[in-house]
Amino acid sequence: TPLERIRATWQALADSLDEHQPLIVAFVEALAQANRSLRVRDQLADCYERLRAQSAELVRETLSELPPDTARIVAAFFIAITDGLILQWRIDPARAPTVDELWAALGIALPAILGAE
Repeated sequence: TPLERIRATWQALADSLDEHQPLIVAFVEALAQANRSLRVRDQLADCYERLRAQSAELVRETLSELPPDTARIVAAFFIAITDGLILQWRIDPARAPTVDELWAALGIALPAILGAE
């Protein structure tokens, strides 16, 4: 299911943080440079655009009824969540939420949010 796929992705991400630490450090350093360098900012923007496009394809594989523009926005939403989780897990792994904690919180918050509409 789409939800199982999200959880599996988060778990795989959490499990691979040590392996990808050099890439994560380079990303954080590039973010800092992007405020001072138009070239770096443009490169990061291009990387994010490619990532949104690739992720939107995965979203549409799971949720084929979504229009392409909506799939792109859903992809951007999950990229934002993933980037935030990566930073929390790298900076403060002892106090950052685990995948199980995130999943439990999502199970509580999502129905409450959707039911409030």
